Amino acid sequence: MLFTTIGGWLLYRRRWREAVFVAVAEIGGGLLNSLLKAVVHRQRPVVADPVAHANGLSFPSGHAQSAAVAATVLLVVFAGELNRTGQIYLCGLAGPAVALIGFSRVALLVHYVFDVLVGYCSGIAWASCVWLLTHRAWSDR
Repeated sequence: MLFTTIGGWLLYRRRWREAVFVAVAEIGGGLLNSLLKAVVHRQRPVVADPVAHANGLSFPSGHAQSAAVAATVLLVVFAGELNRTGQIYLCGLAGPAVALIGFSRVALLVHYVFDVLVGYCSGIAWASCVWLLTHRAWSDR
């Protein structure tokens, strides 16, 4: 819902490139995660007395990847809207939020640390590649 609202706001402001970036990064990030899970097919940790239960495969962590994509999208879209202090606050909020999401997945024993780290890396890499491609596509016009 948040990114639909942001996409609508960007369309209203006629910021087509950023609106496409938000849509492709968010939708494609989920598809990428499903593809990676299907290819690797790693089972979740098995523990005697689990803290939580999660369905599906473990690698990479979808929560970690989604958080990394979301933070990257927010930083890219709003970096130009904020002054230097606002940018520092945004980074200061986004970084710990993403870290806590990953930590929670490991603490709940539903992911291995490596699942979370690869989720972070794949999310940031995906959003960065989408930004570069949309930026390049609009720059060539």
